[in-house]
Amino acid sequence: MVWLLTAAVGILVLACLGFSAAYWFSPPQVVAFDSLAPSGGMSELRAKLERAGWFGFGEDLVGERLRFEIKVIGWHCVVRTGREGIARWSAPFGDLPEGEYTVAVRHLESDAHDTATLFVRSRTTPILIVDIDGTISAGTAWQILLLPPERIPPVSDAVTVLRSLNDYLVVYLTARKDNLYHRTKQWLEGQGFPRGPLFCRPEQEESQFRFKLRVLRRLAIQFQRIVAGVGDRPHDARAYLACGIPALVIGRPAPDFPPETEFLASWRQVPGLLQHLRSRNGADKRTNAP
Repeated sequence: MVWLLTAAVGILVLACLGFSAAYWFSPPQVVAFDSLAPSGGMSELRAKLERAGWFGFGEDLVGERLRFEIKVIGWHCVVRTGREGIARWSAPFGDLPEGEYTVAVRHLESDAHDTATLFVRSRTTPILIVDIDGTISAGTAWQILLLPPERIPPVSDAVTVLRSLNDYLVVYLTARKDNLYHRTKQWLEGQGFPRGPLFCRPEQEESQFRFKLRVLRRLAIQFQRIVAGVGDRPHDARAYLACGIPALVIGRPAPDFPPETEFLASWRQVPGLLQHLRSRNGADKRTNAP
C-alpha cells in the first residue's frame, strides 16, 4: 500500500514539474486588440504580450518592444509594454478614410505576432452594441473554456438577424477577460457573425459593470447614433441606460432589471424595434449623452 502511495506522489510531482517547465519555457505570444476610431478623431491601438499558460492564463511581459504597423498606409510605431503587458499607440487614426485596416503587431525579440482590425467610421454611423454570453452565445462558462469554439452554439436567430442589419456597425462588448480574446474572435468568425470590433475586459478589472460603462461612455461621446444595446444581465441594461442608450434584453421580464428595459421574445423582433427606435428619435438625429 505504501509503494502505491509513493508512486502516486511521484507521478504527481513529475506532472507538476512538467507543467511548470512547459509554462516557463513557453514562447511569448502577442494578442492584438481591435479598435474603433471616429472620423476626424484620435484613437488607440492596444496589444498584449504574455507567456502562454494553461486555460489561457499566462505571465504578463513588461518592458518588451512591440511594433505596430498599418501596412496599407505605411504607418508604424514601436512601443514598450507596460502594466499587464499592454502596449498602446495613440494617433489620429480617424483621419484615415472610412474602412477597415489590418494592424500587424510583432514582438521584436521573438517571432511572436498577431493581427487586429482598426475600424474607422463616421460619427453618424448607426451602431448596435451587443453582449456575447447569454445574448448571442448559448455556451456555458465551462464550454467556453474547454470546448473548441466551433462546438459552442449561438443563440437562435442571432446570426441571421445581425447579418441582416446591413447599415449598422455591430460592436461586440463582452465581460469576458482578455485571455479569451482569440477564442472569442474565432467563435464570432466561425459562426458567421458580421464583422465588427470586439472589446473584452482587461484581466485586472474586476467589475463587469464598470468596464462596460467605461467603454460605453467613450463610444457615446465619439458616435452620435448608438441605436441600442443588447444584453442579458441587469448590469448590461444599467450600463446602457446610464449612457443614454436604449437597453434590449432577449428574454422574459425580470424584476431586477431597470424599468426602462425593453424585453423581446427572440432575436427576430430586434430589427422592427431598431427601426422604431430610429424613427422615434427623429430620423437618426439622436445623440447619446453619458
